[in-house]
Amino acid sequence: MDTPCVKVCRIEGSGYCIGCGRTRREIAEWTGLTKNERLTVMATCLVRLTEMTCGKGKGRSNDKGRKST
Repeated sequence: MDTPCVKVCRIEGSGYCIGCGRTRREIAEWTGLTKNERLTVMATCLVRLTEMTCGKGKGRSNDKGRKST
């Protein structure tokens, strides 16, 4: 099973894991997701990680992967 996990598991203030970019909910539900759902989450994680690296991921997330305002 493909996974974005890089064994650096720590949820920061953004609400995302600093290693893979997933939310707690996405991590917990990972094995129950379909292949297409996992691919969607992995694509979203790339965006999140890029934003975190560039300093844009400062908002608190909710469990649906969107930033709260």
